[in-house]
Order: sequence, then C-alpha cells, then structure tokens
Amino acid sequence: MRFAPGRCVEETEHAHPVTLKRPGRVCTLILNGELYNAKELGRELKADTDRNEELFLLAYMQYGPEFVKKINGVFGAVIWDETKKILFLFRDRIGAKPMFYTPVFFEIFMKCFRDIIFLLQTEF
Repeated sequence: MRFAPGRCVEETEHAHPVTLKRPGRVCTLILNGELYNAKELGRELKADTDRNEELFLLAYMQYGPEFVKKINGVFGAVIWDETKKILFLFRDRIGAKPMFYTPVFFEIFMKCFRDIIFLLQTEF
C-alpha cells in the first residue's frame, strides 16, 4: 500500500497533510478539527509545538492507536503509518466531525464535516 499525500479536491488552510519523521518512523496525517486539550497534551508529550496537527500525530507516534483516548476535541482524521503500512481513520466520540469513506477502484474518499473531500490513493 502506498500513500500519496496532498491530493485534495478543495485546498484550504486546514486541508493539507502533515508528515513527521522520527528515527525508524514516518507517519502522515490529514486532520479536520480542533484539540481542546492541546496545551496539556503538548506538555505531556514534551512537544516543542502547539499545532493541533503535529500534536495529534506526535500522540499517535508515542502511544499508538490508543492515543485517541487522550484527545479531547472534535475531529475527523486519517493517519498513514508508513513504517507499519497501515491506514487509520479516527473520529471524535460525539461525531461532531463526521467521516464517510468508501473504497472505489483502489481509492478511498473521505468526506469531513465542512464538505472538504480528501483523496487518498492506495495501492493494494
């Protein structure tokens, strides 16, 4: 499976992928949402950033998929873990940022609350 970030139907300030590289890890995130506990999460992660996208991805890289239990906010997110070759889709508990997806001809379409459609190409 291969992830091709940056293929957005509608480019906005919040509709672009963030990729973090750490020794032995490469992960990419597309996030639509807001973290309400960003400051606390940043302190816990000893992060030198306050950007929601980077904190969200750092938390995943630190704690794995269970990190989402530590997130307080509204969000729809996709994480491609290049190292593990796995795609995760996350949504807030209440569903304030709903997410819809469908595999079509080896592509996944994700629709978030603001009608921003992201195209994530995958190769099976």
